[in-house]
Amino acid sequence: MTRLATGWAYDKVGFKRIFSVTLIITLINSGVCYISRTTPALYFICVLTTFFCFAATFAVFPTPAAKTFGPKYGAQVYAMVVFGACFTSLSNYIIVKVLKDKIEFTGIFGIGSGSTVLAILLMCFFNEKLDVERLDKMGHIEWTNKYGIPIERKELK
Repeated sequence: MTRLATGWAYDKVGFKRIFSVTLIITLINSGVCYISRTTPALYFICVLTTFFCFAATFAVFPTPAAKTFGPKYGAQVYAMVVFGACFTSLSNYIIVKVLKDKIEFTGIFGIGSGSTVLAILLMCFFNEKLDVERLDKMGHIEWTNKYGIPIERKELK
């Protein structure tokens, strides 16, 4: 359901807005989740919004990866995003195991919130644009006519 909703919204408003909203929801959620630990209904809402944001990430990332890095390397970049999610889960486990006695869960929530703020700042610099000239110089673009027949680039002008 999330993938359908965020996919539709991506077509309407674009990656930067969708992902910024997702990050802001995640940031708010990290604070509310800590506060809601004694209120089961509110905690459940936090868990649902966490899953919503997680699914939204995987729904919207393939298209900007393909737009930014081209069709040939977009899938590889998206694979790195998936690997990054796996790595993040592993690093979260290690951080909790090592630091929970030293900084307690409040500090761990602070680390999570800080990394979300960092992601929001990085989002400000993201430019979803296919650099056709650079990709063409590197030989990563295959030029075709509207029927899919390969053509020379000079025929485009």
